[in-house]
Amino acid sequence: MKTTEQRHEETRERLAQFEEMTQTKAPDTIWDEDGAPTDEILIYAKSNGLSLDWLFLGDPLPSILYLHDMTIKKEVA
Repeated sequence: MKTTEQRHEETRERLAQFEEMTQTKAPDTIWDEDGAPTDEILIYAKSNGLSLDWLFLGDPLPSILYLHDMTIKKEVA
């Protein structure tokens, strides 16, 4: 099982990758004192289309399924 420090490092690496790919600048603070995502990172994610599942868990499946659903809805319409 991964430690909190390992998970945080992986999250920072994914965030840096996203910043580079999108040419955006994320907030410096990702977690608050209680370990929850900061309002700033949540706003950044929403504003830039950053999947929180991917950012925090490295799991792209929710995004893949969302894009699939949107594609199917367009074909039906």
